[in-house]
Amino acid sequence: TFAPSPSLPGQAGSGVRAPPGRFAPSPSLAGHAGSGVMAPPGRFTQGPALAGQAGSGVVPFRSTGNWNRLSHAPSSFSTSFVKQRSHNREVAGNVRSRIRNNRPGLFHSFNDQFFHDHHFHPRNFFPGANWWCSAGWSGVDSWLGWGWSYPYYYDESGDVYPDTTYETSPEAYSVQEVPGEAVVSNQQAIQGDWLSLGVFALGQNATDATYSNIIMQLALNRQGQISGTYYNSATDQTYEVEGVVDRNTQEAQWSVTGNSSAPTMSTGIYNLTQDMTNVQVQFPDGTLQNWVLVRLNS
Repeated sequence: TFAPSPSLPGQAGSGVRAPPGRFAPSPSLAGHAGSGVMAPPGRFTQGPALAGQAGSGVVPFRSTGNWNRLSHAPSSFSTSFVKQRSHNREVAGNVRSRIRNNRPGLFHSFNDQFFHDHHFHPRNFFPGANWWCSAGWSGVDSWLGWGWSYPYYYDESGDVYPDTTYETSPEAYSVQEVPGEAVVSNQQAIQGDWLSLGVFALGQNATDATYSNIIMQLALNRQGQISGTYYNSATDQTYEVEGVVDRNTQEAQWSVTGNSSAPTMSTGIYNLTQDMTNVQVQFPDGTLQNWVLVRLNS
């Protein structure tokens, strides 16, 4: 369960209750005005230039996950991945239906009124934006323009391999063409200077995600920087999320801004175009856990 620090809400001495097994960062985040705590070095500090460049204010990408990078996908990948995608789509659909039935108000989050009511505007805020839509892989690829030949898939066992079948048969993976799919046209996913990656429920598994209080809205700019909102629906608190995509490995990683107690999450940017994906969660003490993100739609 998410319990990275005794100072977090719901932990001893915090004075704030949080549902068991739910990650809820402290109300006073490190590095924020009034927190009295300096933001730790090595975080995804915002800056106008590219990560690692002089004057960017952004540290170079450093993988925090435990990924085993392979040069070739298993011979059975093409067939098994299509089956897995179909299964994940069905499971994610069931999760969305249960959440919609049990917590319909959740789907009114992340609009202008939501951000106004929470007195919160993340870096990616754009008036009138629809953060519930999301781009498919072709949209992400063209948005970044980094010349990738094919996407890399990060699987739940920790292996990473290129999906070379996408290059020759992208229609087999075009989730936009699937009826009822959460992904809309890539053009609709562009919100100002950001490309919407969508809204996700985070849990240790799909069942846990159904009842999770952890809702994440993620977006990507053309420099490969990730911005978004971490929303604790139990406490109705919002926190800014920031991260980056590595140009060489396609690994995406992000965390709550300026909170040294928050874990860092990582998966492939290709994975973030799927209905449901595994994500590695690394805590400050080095503990690594595998969780899942389930895409929600409005």
